[in-house]
Amino acid sequence: MRGRTLDLLSSLSKDIKEDLAYIESLKSQSLLQLNYKADDTTWSTLENIEHLNLYGDFYIPELEKAILAAAKTSPKAEFKSSWLGEYFANAMLPAANGDIKKMKTFKSKDPNNSNLSKDIITRFEEQQNELFVLLDKAANVDIRKAKTGTTIATWIKVNVGDILRVVIYHNRRHMNQIRKIKLT
Repeated sequence: MRGRTLDLLSSLSKDIKEDLAYIESLKSQSLLQLNYKADDTTWSTLENIEHLNLYGDFYIPELEKAILAAAKTSPKAEFKSSWLGEYFANAMLPAANGDIKKMKTFKSKDPNNSNLSKDIITRFEEQQNELFVLLDKAANVDIRKAKTGTTIATWIKVNVGDILRVVIYHNRRHMNQIRKIKLT
């Protein structure tokens, strides 16, 4: 991905706003509906959201540290992804036909068969608001020089711009999964 840094950050902010609007619409559903699963191998709405929370628990502090560490850098007008960041970000996006390629999740990030409450939604909203703050802060640093570890391995460093894309595209991926859950 190559383009204006502020356009990227603005686009990511727009994605968060859309996700939050959709999450708001879920609050009127009953706990039974939010925990509905077609079978034991699929995730419920709340399990999808908890999965995102588990990733947020890792990435939000990592992004905060990386942006703080880059506080003395100057923002660049243009953003260009690294090859690794581009790979990770694109892996989160649906195919051209809208299908989502299944991926295996880490056991530590798998909420399958959890007993979850609506508090999961509040936690997600709080994390998204933290991401808004991080996007604002990211506009004031060089998001290519600022780097953070990944959930794959903390020693694998990816620039903040790409990790912001990965996290927010990952959220979009699971919002699409939630939309496909058919209640009976």
